[in-house]
Amino acid sequence: MPRIPAALPLVCLFSLAAAAAPLSPRLVCEGTPFDFGEAPNTGKVEHDFLLRNEGELSAEISNVKSSCGCTVATLSGEDRVIRPGGTGTVHVVFDLAGRTGPQNKVVTVESNDPHRRSLALQLVGTAVQPLTASPPAVLFSSLPPDAGVQEKSLVLSADKPFRVFTAEPATAAFALRRAEDDPDGEALSHRWLVSFDPREAEPDAAGRFRSAAEFATSAGPLRVAIAGSFAQEDGGR
Repeated sequence: MPRIPAALPLVCLFSLAAAAAPLSPRLVCEGTPFDFGEAPNTGKVEHDFLLRNEGELSAEISNVKSSCGCTVATLSGEDRVIRPGGTGTVHVVFDLAGRTGPQNKVVTVESNDPHRRSLALQLVGTAVQPLTASPPAVLFSSLPPDAGVQEKSLVLSADKPFRVFTAEPATAAFALRRAEDDPDGEALSHRWLVSFDPREAEPDAAGRFRSAAEFATSAGPLRVAIAGSFAQEDGGR
């Protein structure tokens, strides 16, 4: 009688286990995290994440959500069901307005994949501000109530020549005008004068006031805070 190899029962067991494994979808994305590098904080970053189904059954996507309101993720109706071996696309738009420094945003894709119910799509990079102000905020501090019109200098700078189109204060207590030595054209920096008329100010109960200056330039918009306070009658103690 021929002898049965001792290893044969083990091979049979493995075959039976493989045959018993349930079929399922398996959703993957090889392009995450996506690094957009450096981008100006006056625009948006857009990217398409490619999803692929490496499973044996169709992957059904039930929800796509982002980590904050500045990031919008969309998925077309036809991409909500991805057949085995097929692909789908998640389009992501990240608004960088007002943001500076390292950024890390996550879009979560929820599906019927039993191995990973939530698939994280990550967007990383750095938001840079092409336009800056010096000083970063204009302060008129400890003014006497009968102070005359005060004036301070403000310099706008960028890494490329730019032009200032308009400059608008948020309240009537402030006025903006271009300095006489400003080039009034394209330049790496522009100097403006901010004046404050205490008679037009509406301070709060503590004698403080807050406002802003809005600049529209070819390098993008810039908002500069303006703040200050009136001197206390007791000398500020």
